[in-house]
Amino acid sequence: MVLERLTMLRVLSMFEPKSPLRFHGSIALGLGLILAQGCSSSEETMDLMKPSAPVSDAGGHDAEDKDEGTQDVQGIDGQDGQGDSDEPVTRRVLGDLVVDANRNGVIEPDSFEEQTFEDQWNESIGAILLANVDDDDGDGVGDHLDEVVNGPEDAKDLARIHVVGFEDVPANAQGIISVDPEAAPWVRLFRVQADEFVLEDPTHVVVTADDLAHGVEFAIEAKFFPTSTAAGAWSGFVDIEHIVTNGHEELSRDQVRMRVAPLVFMHNLMKTEKIWVGGFDGEFIKGLKAAATAAAVAVDVLNYDAPGYANHDFDQWTQDHFEMGYASMPSKEGMHTMLVAFRTPRVKRTSADVVFVEFLGKDFGAIHVHDQPYDQATRSLDSTGNWDTVPPHRAHGVSYPQGRFILGSTAERHPDPVAEEFVQAQRVQPLIRVDTSWLAVGHVDEILSFVPANSERGWRMLFARPKMAVDMLMSLQKAGHGSAKMHEGKWWWGGPASRTVDQVLGNANLMATNQEDQAILDGILLQLKDELDLQDDEIIDMPFLEQSIPEGSVAYQPGTVNLLHFDGHVLIADPFGPNVGGVDVFKQDLDTRLSATGLVTHYVDDWNTYHRNNGEVHCATNVLRVVPHQHPWWESGR
Repeated sequence: MVLERLTMLRVLSMFEPKSPLRFHGSIALGLGLILAQGCSSSEETMDLMKPSAPVSDAGGHDAEDKDEGTQDVQGIDGQDGQGDSDEPVTRRVLGDLVVDANRNGVIEPDSFEEQTFEDQWNESIGAILLANVDDDDGDGVGDHLDEVVNGPEDAKDLARIHVVGFEDVPANAQGIISVDPEAAPWVRLFRVQADEFVLEDPTHVVVTADDLAHGVEFAIEAKFFPTSTAAGAWSGFVDIEHIVTNGHEELSRDQVRMRVAPLVFMHNLMKTEKIWVGGFDGEFIKGLKAAATAAAVAVDVLNYDAPGYANHDFDQWTQDHFEMGYASMPSKEGMHTMLVAFRTPRVKRTSADVVFVEFLGKDFGAIHVHDQPYDQATRSLDSTGNWDTVPPHRAHGVSYPQGRFILGSTAERHPDPVAEEFVQAQRVQPLIRVDTSWLAVGHVDEILSFVPANSERGWRMLFARPKMAVDMLMSLQKAGHGSAKMHEGKWWWGGPASRTVDQVLGNANLMATNQEDQAILDGILLQLKDELDLQDDEIIDMPFLEQSIPEGSVAYQPGTVNLLHFDGHVLIADPFGPNVGGVDVFKQDLDTRLSATGLVTHYVDDWNTYHRNNGEVHCATNVLRVVPHQHPWWESGR
């Protein structure tokens, strides 16, 4: 039995996890067992590694009350152990720090994993803390902006750190706990005293001999998410060290590593909880609600006239106000999740303050990241219709279990650099940039979207294809339907929009624009096929014509790729295509190609409020999706 145990220890001490990303300033520590440092191999050393009886106020488990699976195991001096237990030996030091390294939501001082790998962080092991950006006390201010714990709900947002009590602590022993210099400005550390949380200086926390003997509990929160990948910037990792001395020599040393949960952005394959829309167009809302009812999804009509909005302007583009994400860490209940609304960087877009006025609350955070001073030249690409997430996938042998973030950005025309860097700093959804500079509005949702599919990948990409629209019109003309009308009964700002197929095909400037745009789109498609390792049958062409205005290209027909997906249903702008025999041929084509992938199609008239203002259904709406508990972000290894 002893030989088997020693063999297990040797194997585990040599174990090396898959290499985590190494960031500037972070320290890669060995995986050997924790041993007392600065002590000789004496009886005193052995005594310093003996645990006292676990103390409940430090979060330990006593013999009568401990989580199932927690074992009391033998110390290296053979005392206080279980003798013939098959569990690996747990070795401790005086001032032993313990965090939830095995990610089961429980602090387990007797866990071999938590003792052995507590200074590591990878996809399998490592403690997690949250950026505490919600508002549990309902005062309208994020909890990360104050220096108190706002009641029991706020306390749930803090990760715990225990110093485990020990026997025979020298009377002159004293510990100092310190957070590494890069992380210290980004975290708050509280000493837990019954129901009271006392703020400590994270660079210098004194642990008395009495604390060392009886144990003490701390709680930690991050003030924000990591914001940059630049050299010297905080990576999101937090290294915490505890050094115990007797006044003239070091008695022991222990270190743990934690990581702040990144902001993970939601994607279209996630189950839908609710759809948001601004209360600007009653007929549009009626159509949206009818489609949502068919999918058993709630619709929340936002009231932008409510108190709290400063200098409010008419702004119907709900998609452009915020992008939804979440942050999560393990808990005893499984996973503790905080929803987070990422407000558009656009400073003067006051309707986007909906995230603070209506959303901010318990387990619902809101943040605003932007350059200072804000550059108005980036404002269109900062609208979050230009921010989207490719669903989970594998590409070229690499797994992206949280998907990848995608936005329109070029060197000449790009979003706010601070906001774009913030997205990269989250690390779990690597960034893809595509060129949308040729579009007047410049958003990725004008050219692509993602929908579920019954396939190995699990989804398909919808992609704008104006050439297909031209080909469809030419086929109608050849079949003798050149007089069929498009956009019948609709108006542009300057006059009627109705045109025959012959008139549209005879518009040389319109045809030239679509030829040019198709060439650009072909290049973007080649890029995405390579980036995402997409095959042709994983792409669904979305035919509609575009037109040129002074600022660039916009949709001439309603841009049907700019749609809303919710739980296998899609809400699409009515294309008002040519009517042949009582059938809209563009709508019929969309029904055929989308139903083939299992989608239920719904159409809504968005012409007056959205289409002729250069936006469509996706621009008009936003979605809260359900955070899945399978495949948590930390399993990505990023």
